[in-house]
Amino acid sequence: YSKRLSRMPNGSVTLTYEGMTGGGEDFDLIRNFIEVDGKRIVEHQLFSLPKEMQGNGISKEVFRNLFTQYEKMGIDEVWVEANMSVGGYTWGKYGVSAKKFDAQNIVIEAYKNGKIGEDAYSELISAIKLYDGEYFPMNVIANKEYGKDILLKTKWDGRFSLHDKKQMDVLK
Repeated sequence: YSKRLSRMPNGSVTLTYEGMTGGGEDFDLIRNFIEVDGKRIVEHQLFSLPKEMQGNGISKEVFRNLFTQYEKMGIDEVWVEANMSVGGYTWGKYGVSAKKFDAQNIVIEAYKNGKIGEDAYSELISAIKLYDGEYFPMNVIANKEYGKDILLKTKWDGRFSLHDKKQMDVLK
């Protein structure tokens, strides 16, 4: 494995960790530490695990440990881009919030594609519209019996506040 710490001219710091499984498959983790409007932010730029390592709790354990360190470092928020094959569902399960506009579009697409019926569609759209704030907690969708079908292969930008007790409770 290899790890690199790079300091950028703008003051941000990027941590890159690359490794290989015993079977020769790569795994990667890249984090960018920045400050925006006085907030200390970590951008989760990449986390990839070989298929053989997915689905058995490794990623959640990695993120729990990272978030414990983020708390100790005084990080305010974590920003993610949910994409790839399982990212939308995984980040949703972990309590990351998406812009309400993105959450609505995901639900609309799921309805159009027959992944959910009219009742589920109405329930989720109402929940999103009634939720206070700009961001909607995607675990509300992920925890539904049909949540995985809706969120797999979706793409959205997410935010996780380390000062939000509800979000932290979902991760723990």
